[in-house]
Amino acid sequence: MMNRRSLMSALAVVALSALGASCSRAEYAEAAAFGDAAPASMKSAARDAGPARGEAVPADAGRKLVYRADMTVEVDDPAVAEAAAVAAVKEAGGYVSVRRDEADSAYLELRVPVASLEALMDAFAGAGKTRSRSVSAEDVTDSYFDLDGRLRNKRLLEERYRDYLRKAQSVEDMLAVEARLSETTNDIERLEGAFRDLGDRIDLATLSLSIRAARSADPSRPTLGESLGRLFDGVADAFRVAVVALVGLVVYGVPAALALAALWWLAFGRLGLVRRLFSLVRAGTARKAGSGD
Repeated sequence: MMNRRSLMSALAVVALSALGASCSRAEYAEAAAFGDAAPASMKSAARDAGPARGEAVPADAGRKLVYRADMTVEVDDPAVAEAAAVAAVKEAGGYVSVRRDEADSAYLELRVPVASLEALMDAFAGAGKTRSRSVSAEDVTDSYFDLDGRLRNKRLLEERYRDYLRKAQSVEDMLAVEARLSETTNDIERLEGAFRDLGDRIDLATLSLSIRAARSADPSRPTLGESLGRLFDGVADAFRVAVVALVGLVVYGVPAALALAALWWLAFGRLGLVRRLFSLVRAGTARKAGSGD
């Protein structure tokens, strides 16, 4: 029967052997601490396996690249060009991850198969005038094979823990193995998620596409039609002002002029009321002066 000491020793050797080729130093130290009861010869053999991080890249393995592209095009109708771009990406096996529409422009973040990236960019360029275009590649080969190696070794470790769990003879041993098994399973899930994400970035390039109306490059500069329209609007405004001034002059100016003319006629004209009043005043003054003499 397997006693607790032999079980712990075996678990330590499994952890060190399975993780030695691809685990981090923290993982290696954790596995070593778990197996203080392991025989010295078994510990030495496990340490000889290394704690080197990651597996070497296979000599015949192709480089793993993550592509990212940016493109800006000007078209007559952004809405039509946007719909055509979305349809072309879907037909190529890609999809739209971000979509943002504005009055005279559109922004798309597209995930497209790497093999179709250049062809799609050429198609987008043919829809209008290309303002900018760039493609960059990030080499993630080391990260890819590091994750792959760590994941395979974690799965191997998981199988060995399950095997020891089946051989456990006491509740205490079962709990100890299950704790290690649970940690390993969580690590596998985390690594699988990271590996899937990296694989998706390798298989599908990210293309940021900006589509805008041809005249939106300089919105402050009007077109010829807009300039002529503004000129005609200015002439029309000036004509309206002149008409309003003329109407005001006729409506208010003529009666005012007539009223002033009537007052002048009454005061100083042929009727001459004011003039006669002054004459009477002067005559009265003269008579008083004569009487005094």
